[in-house]
Amino acid sequence: MTCTIKICGITNQEDLEMIAREGADYGGVIAGIPQSPRNLSLDTAKTLCSQTPLPLAALTFNKSVAENVLFAESLSPFALQLQGEETPDEVAALREQVSCEIWKALHLPPQEEGQPVDLSAYLARAHAFIAAGVDRFIIDTCTILDGVKRYGGTGKPV
Repeated sequence: MTCTIKICGITNQEDLEMIAREGADYGGVIAGIPQSPRNLSLDTAKTLCSQTPLPLAALTFNKSVAENVLFAESLSPFALQLQGEETPDEVAALREQVSCEIWKALHLPPQEEGQPVDLSAYLARAHAFIAAGVDRFIIDTCTILDGVKRYGGTGKPV
């Protein structure tokens, strides 16, 4: 098994250079997701993607296939990280239209709901995404903050 490190939510060139120097394998940028405190303008994300010392994933959340294609064409990232509730069918359609890698976040159930992880269902979902063309997975948290389900980037441990 290979484990790689991706530091997401990079907002400036200095931090990008620091994570590369300190050994991260990938960085991540967030653009077009206003609910994220690390959301960047498309121009800033494009600058970071074009001047990067390591491969960058551009994080998207519940965008249509067409929106994700435009996002990938605009930023030219190493990967698109699908962070929302995308389906295997949407991934398959996206795979036909982009040349970058496609990463899919699989979220653990919110601790607040007290649900255990159904490992067989989790693995079946992962296999469906592999068949659709996902290159890598991000195992991420899901939590409920102020009554709203938040997918990753909350600072709450699993």
